[in-house]
Amino acid sequence: MPSVIVYPTRSMSVLSSSHGTWATARNGYQVRNLYPNPVAGIKFVATWWFYRNFIWVPEINIPPAAIKSAKFYFYCTNIPSGGVWHLTRGVDNEPIIDQVGGTDPDWDDQTAQATSGGSIDRASLVLNAYNAITLNATGISWLDQDLAIYKTDQAQLLFPSAEHFLADSAQSFTPVYDKIRYVKMRCRILAAAGDTTLYLKLADANDYPTGPALATVVRTSAGITNSASGRWYIWDFGSEIPITPGVKYCLELKMSAPWNFRLQETAGNPYAGGKSTYDTGGGVWAANGTYDHCFAEYSESWPKGTWLCLKGDRDLTGVEPAHGDYDVTFQSPAQANPPYLVIDYGVGGGKNPYPDLMAAGVI
Repeated sequence: MPSVIVYPTRSMSVLSSSHGTWATARNGYQVRNLYPNPVAGIKFVATWWFYRNFIWVPEINIPPAAIKSAKFYFYCTNIPSGGVWHLTRGVDNEPIIDQVGGTDPDWDDQTAQATSGGSIDRASLVLNAYNAITLNATGISWLDQDLAIYKTDQAQLLFPSAEHFLADSAQSFTPVYDKIRYVKMRCRILAAAGDTTLYLKLADANDYPTGPALATVVRTSAGITNSASGRWYIWDFGSEIPITPGVKYCLELKMSAPWNFRLQETAGNPYAGGKSTYDTGGGVWAANGTYDHCFAEYSESWPKGTWLCLKGDRDLTGVEPAHGDYDVTFQSPAQANPPYLVIDYGVGGGKNPYPDLMAAGVI
């Protein structure tokens, strides 16, 4: 039976959440991106720590119906005292959030992924060796089903130290990539705040927005938290907008009820590629002191493939364990023993239905 070996094409990233209370930690508190540490599971050291490891597998180009079996291999460098590890469907997003306090929508979306695509028990793990999780029928059905993942370009993710509630404000940025589709901003509302409109514009020499909008999106304030810690929310332009790397742009946000809509920001001008500005009235712009908005701009920059997330059984089921030594570590794609996927498939009646793989010398 022919087989193909597929390696993740990018370094792994890990989202972690920690809190002294089990349920609060699992629900996503102090969510951080620990990239590129390859660890999955839970641990208790003064507080509960949850680790979810995200793995991107590039396009395989074999229909799931033709796949006979698939195994995910990972090289263990630490084995805990108990637990079972599951492959779940990964959230179709790149973990980019550094959220201290409160909850994070990326974390929430992954918590909802509670179906196992394959598992392995701690008793079966071998230290300093490759271990394999056999994908079940559900796990196999996930392969090649993620059309794209998101690639973060410019961002200012530090925890906010202030709030902005003017009717028209902007954050300039200098892109590295040549397209943008999504913008995340950290905000909250005090009460009903109506709609907010986000414009993508060029920036002038003072970092003020100038000229016509290159893209526009309107977002209702309905569903935005009123928690003092705020949360990250997405504005989607609906398609990828071409931009020029190295040219400065502005994200201009107009609020219909600015007193009730609070855009969160960080002091000290931590973002080097631009600055926060605001309209003082009548189209006269000024710098917003030493603050930068909490923002991230990104696009769909990776081809079709599969997002997988490795996490522990107690995280999957939400059942608190008796102790916290349930985290397993393993080597990343950048190390000597990278993880990989082995797929066995049928060719049907002695004929090879995948000439592209044959031409590439894979089969």
